[in-house]
Amino acid sequence: MLQLLFVLGVLVVAGCGDQHQTRPDAPGGQGGKGDAPIDAPVDAGAVSTDAGDPNLLSMQGVYGDFTNRTLPSDAIPYTVNYDLWADGATKRRWLILPPGSAPIDNSNQDRWIFPEGTRVVKEFTRDGLLVETRIVERVGGTSPTYSLRTYVWRADGVDADLTVDGATNVRGTAHVAPTGAQCTACHQGEVGKVLGFSAVQLSTAMLTMLSSTNKLSVPIPAGTTFGPTGATATVEALGYLHGNCGHCHNPNGIAGSFINMNLKLHAASTAATQEPGYLTTVNANVQFNGAGATKRVEPMNPANSAVLKRLSIRGTNQMPLIATETVDATGVTTVTTWINSL
Repeated sequence: MLQLLFVLGVLVVAGCGDQHQTRPDAPGGQGGKGDAPIDAPVDAGAVSTDAGDPNLLSMQGVYGDFTNRTLPSDAIPYTVNYDLWADGATKRRWLILPPGSAPIDNSNQDRWIFPEGTRVVKEFTRDGLLVETRIVERVGGTSPTYSLRTYVWRADGVDADLTVDGATNVRGTAHVAPTGAQCTACHQGEVGKVLGFSAVQLSTAMLTMLSSTNKLSVPIPAGTTFGPTGATATVEALGYLHGNCGHCHNPNGIAGSFINMNLKLHAASTAATQEPGYLTTVNANVQFNGAGATKRVEPMNPANSAVLKRLSIRGTNQMPLIATETVDATGVTTVTTWINSL
């Protein structure tokens, strides 16, 4: 049985700069839009990469019919507004709440807390082949413990095995599965450990469905929108940085202890130019590692913008640091368009 427990905060990674600036306070909100700031570190609970579960994905109960890969009847499939780049892999996501559980605690829209027994599943397909399935499960009660598990699909596609060491070239593709330590590094910055099932990331239709079926502790009025408002180029770039960088680059994230660059979006509808991702990057000096650039983001000068330069390379100085070996050309275009619009 594979078992490994990671203590939060022991891993250190390099970010895109470490100039210390004043963090903007998260705005308050009404009507379920989040009334508490997200810009202060909080106790996020312990993270395990196994929690004693069987080593085969087929034994996890996250599929209805494992052979045909159908979802269980109580699964909630979902998509995200700002996808995390995975070198072109396609993804299928679903959430399973335990029977009779309390609703998801969304009293703070920036920090959803899931009931004990919740499982969130993400399945990766590369070159038409299933390569990896990840599970985030809350296994603790009043002292939350979260199990983060990665299952790598076998060459024959019949089942997948739990791994804490990661894997490369899964099923003959270029897919790289992360190690347990890497999973912890990315997820530690989110209190509920789930990166994509949130007010900012879910569609208005999904939020309405969750509210109408009593899945949320605070119903969200139909038509409510979350996240930044303003110029399309800015909103799209900040959303991209949230989805790909904000899990590490926020005060609770692994980069937050030494780099004051907060790329996590606030749930409350906020002018994009007042978002932390704007205020801590635009015209901010680089003092740590800009890959040759002197500003994090310099208006109308992509060549001197460290955030863009590090997104545009792989190998030394790349961003994100892990789980990608191929540059996201669409993401680079999104951020370049934003910089040229400033």
